[in-house]
Amino acid sequence: MKKLLPVLVLAAVVAGRVAAEPMTIDGYAAIVNDHVITVGEVLEFILPVEEQLRINYAGRELAAKRTEAFTNGVQRLVEQQLIVEDFKKNGGSIPERLVNDRVNEVINDRFHNNRADFLKALAEQHITLDEWRDGIRSRLIASMLRRQEVTDKLRITPADIREAYEKQKAARFATTAKVKLHVIVMHKGIDAEIKRQDAVLLRGKIIGGEKFEDMARQHSEGMKADKGGDWGWLEEADLRPEIKNGIVNLKAGELSEVVDAGDDFFVIKLDERKTAGVQSFDEVRQQIEDELRQAEGERLFSAWIERLKLKHNVHVFPASST
Repeated sequence: MKKLLPVLVLAAVVAGRVAAEPMTIDGYAAIVNDHVITVGEVLEFILPVEEQLRINYAGRELAAKRTEAFTNGVQRLVEQQLIVEDFKKNGGSIPERLVNDRVNEVINDRFHNNRADFLKALAEQHITLDEWRDGIRSRLIASMLRRQEVTDKLRITPADIREAYEKQKAARFATTAKVKLHVIVMHKGIDAEIKRQDAVLLRGKIIGGEKFEDMARQHSEGMKADKGGDWGWLEEADLRPEIKNGIVNLKAGELSEVVDAGDDFFVIKLDERKTAGVQSFDEVRQQIEDELRQAEGERLFSAWIERLKLKHNVHVFPASST
């Protein structure tokens, strides 16, 4: 018996194609050799994605994302079944103890080791225990063979990583000049000279030993006052000219003079400065290696699936005909 999703869930997922013809839950989504993948199985597979999509999108964009998710779900299930079919064709078998271990793991993790609750959940979803075990077995087979055909064959050498860095460093790893600032802001208001004197007085107190952050919380009129005037890291090129000129000669930890800029006076502490340059190889080595491994893994997997498609019969039904 194939799983029957609740009607409301089905309606929500299928609504990805607004005003499209009805989608039957037991309709065919794909066939791999003699194995039928139903629409209901695809909807079950993409249900976690569907729930996230409804949080992030709405209207036509949600509809397009749902259609994309359904198409991707069909593809993933076809790939899994191709792996299982080839495994069986080659006389492969998976020890039942592995299936049993995974079953027990699920019962323990999701049902607090209550087998009765587990069986009740299966019954409510119209799934037999054998069908559910078959799904577990298929996923274990796919995982095991993917490790053999992809993960174990990945070869990324130090030379590959270095070569990728040299090719990409100018475009990807160049860094711009940045500054980390704490700032006290005083609005000029109707009497700018009084506010300028206030700013001078605050600067003097900080030089005399008062903590910049305390003075900012008590007296700054800027939006970051409650954070002690912490502006964080900023691109130096994005600073207004008056501020940039006011800190140009400062070293880390030093205070600016009172900076007159537009409608405000600023007292600025330079926390840290990063000059423009290029991230070193050591800084980005792991990032590049991870990217190369992912790309090579995807290449190996795609090539493997294409080989399997040549050995087995696959037919994917258009979504509008399911």
